[in-house]
Amino acid sequence: MRIGQGADKGEGNRPLQAGLQSTHGLSGIVEGGKGRFGMRQERPAGFGQPRPLAQALEEGNAQLLLQQAEPSADGGLRAMQAVSGLGEISKGSNGHEGPQFVEIHGSGILMEDRDTMHFTTHGEAAKLGLNDVTCARSKIMRSQTEKASAFRALHERAGAFVIPNPWDAGTARLLEALGFEALATTSLGLANMLGRADSKVSRGEVVANCRAIVEASDLPVNIDLENCFAHEPEAAADAIRLAAEAGAVGGSIEDFTGDPEAPIYDFDLAVERVRIAAKVAHALPVPFMLTARAENLLHGRNDMGDTIRRLQAYEAAGADVLYAPGLRNVAEVRKVVGALKRPFNVVTGWLDPDITVAQLADAGAKRISVGGALSRLAFAAVVGAGRAMREQGSFAWMREMMPFADVRRMLRGSPAA
Repeated sequence: MRIGQGADKGEGNRPLQAGLQSTHGLSGIVEGGKGRFGMRQERPAGFGQPRPLAQALEEGNAQLLLQQAEPSADGGLRAMQAVSGLGEISKGSNGHEGPQFVEIHGSGILMEDRDTMHFTTHGEAAKLGLNDVTCARSKIMRSQTEKASAFRALHERAGAFVIPNPWDAGTARLLEALGFEALATTSLGLANMLGRADSKVSRGEVVANCRAIVEASDLPVNIDLENCFAHEPEAAADAIRLAAEAGAVGGSIEDFTGDPEAPIYDFDLAVERVRIAAKVAHALPVPFMLTARAENLLHGRNDMGDTIRRLQAYEAAGADVLYAPGLRNVAEVRKVVGALKRPFNVVTGWLDPDITVAQLADAGAKRISVGGALSRLAFAAVVGAGRAMREQGSFAWMREMMPFADVRRMLRGSPAA
């Protein structure tokens, strides 16, 4: 899809000042910035009868000629009436026949029920594919403040919620389409995506990955900041600021040093790191929920007493959420939660896979994440298919593929059929 100057003529229309053309057969026009948009349906030999607009757009070969009607009372929404002979267009959500058009600061949005098409009235614009300008979303993306409010509300309501961990824009959109209410980044998933066998990523890479996920989704995003990529409290807190600037509404700081010889920060330094990070997080212009992680159980310190002591100190230092990866059963979850007052995050990586959300909620967990598990699951699928091809000459794994139409639909924000 490209947008640029043109002198094309629609059927019966005057010359156009700017045009929207596509090799898919979808064309739109704007005239004097007023938002005239035209499409017509192409019917090659043997193609059959015209189809509904939604189906034609989905298949990418429809045009429908429209003409502008009178502006609505508020001057912002213009009804786009179908030219005679195209009575199959369904009634718009505001009662007008045919798709509806909105113009906002030089951009147009054509709406047909829940389907939308966006184009610019400016003469120059980036090249886009048809899939980039047609989608099933008609909602306005929430502001960061609205996402922050929604994220806090999830922690305040009764019961537990699952916060899955995408590793890129595509997986973020899939998980959003499935109905999850918040997302969390995963540094392990990012490292896997980047092919890092040592699982190491930089602060810049983590923040950039967070920004990509934030921009792909309308959900609140919590960022995995590891140890905030610095030892000194003030330097570590800089990562919180950067995460907020990238659009995150929550993030974590952990007491793992990154040094296998001395893996856990001394108690006083660990608490001070959380205190400074919380001070910065709570002074940001957009509310930011800080999660403090006690990493003992992952690094050879199987001391539940010290783990709980640290979590309690992090809570007193201002952490909004507590987290101790490495818990192995419901009894351990219940013990830790019982010693705390603020919400507790459970990661499923070390739990029996048969444990359910209901059981963890009953034990007092508030937030349930999966860390890099989904990334590892995707790797398992690729390795399994690769082995089948390499060792057996088999493509039977293709029966398990997600239908392409479902992929497109979910990336646009709608559940799979």
